Amino acid sequence: MFYGNVKSGKLTINSVDIFRDYLRSIPDGDVKLSVRKCRPDRSNPQNRYYQGIIVKILSDELGYEKDEIHEIVKWRFLRETKEIKGTVYEYSRSTASLNTAEFEEFLEQCRRWALKDLEIYLPLPREVDY
Repeated sequence: MFYGNVKSGKLTINSVDIFRDYLRSIPDGDVKLSVRKCRPDRSNPQNRYYQGIIVKILSDELGYEKDEIHEIVKWRFLRETKEIKGTVYEYSRSTASLNTAEFEEFLEQCRRWALKDLEIYLPLPREVDY
């Protein structure tokens, strides 16, 4: 993956020499390019809060291992489907693929679900040390 900047419709590639070396390594032919707006990945504090508060409390309260809780909430809130040759497959997105806004939405979904369906209060980040 390469990064750059768009200003007034003009793309400037960061590390242009490395980018050119990469292009030279590709055999001649058609390629597919994708340009999208950068969003910050989930933050370390968000991840510490998720693991140290949400996953830990749900694990302690429900009697499941932390990795089991992680898979349960991913399946509940990050489930997607893909069709491959006529067959539909379901899978869970990785939390590592979420940007900060998406991860915060995921955390809020976990808190609401825990309170409404499980009657477990998960404190907000500002309410607890993690």
